[in-house]
Amino acid sequence: MKTNNSTSMSKPKGPTPSLISGKKPKRVTVIRQSKCARCKNSIMPDEDCFSVPQTGWNILSPKKYCRICFNKIIDKT
Repeated sequence: MKTNNSTSMSKPKGPTPSLISGKKPKRVTVIRQSKCARCKNSIMPDEDCFSVPQTGWNILSPKKYCRICFNKIIDKT
């Protein structure tokens, strides 16, 4: 049974990130349960999320954001 944590979303800490870095986000389907990089809520398997590549010289894995947090990032950008 899948649970949706969007109703009990915790309040994200810190400022909303921006996409000004020039990296292009992608919509991906989660294979294993993971957490949103901003609000720390669970993203269940087979659920869509947004993968944003990080800027930096030694960062390999992109950050995953839930739909709600990604919309806030787009609004800021």
